[in-house]
Amino acid sequence: MPWPPAIPARVPGWERAFVAVMTEQLALPFGWSPDAHCLGTPALLCVGMTGVDPMHGFKRHSTEAAAWKQLFKLGFSDVEGALQAVFPEISPLLARRGDCGILDQEVEGRPSIATFVIMGSQAVGRSPRGPVYVPVGALRRCFAIGAP
Repeated sequence: MPWPPAIPARVPGWERAFVAVMTEQLALPFGWSPDAHCLGTPALLCVGMTGVDPMHGFKRHSTEAAAWKQLFKLGFSDVEGALQAVFPEISPLLARRGDCGILDQEVEGRPSIATFVIMGSQAVGRSPRGPVYVPVGALRRCFAIGAP
């Protein structure tokens, strides 16, 4: 399969997959487990909502160092670049439930780019202290999961 794959439109019933993925993801602690990192959630949402895994193989690592190594091996210097390569960028004003965005924040004393998922007028991300909610307008960039 070529990388990045073309992302089709959302399938009928995508809302159920969205709820199932987000319920599971919000229950996970912050960390570097295979699906609980900044690219794992958008990938799982894309699989559930479109049937395509845009990060096939990428999300299988268990440490921060392994995640960065794999990201660099794919030619990206950060999460933002990987999201941009896979999903079309959209204005935060056009972001819909199930899309994702990025926010600059500090994690464990270091600047970090965090991925947030659009829930409606708010977006949710994960932090060491649990879920973090921000207005969608606070996101620096947004990306469509499923053809806009």
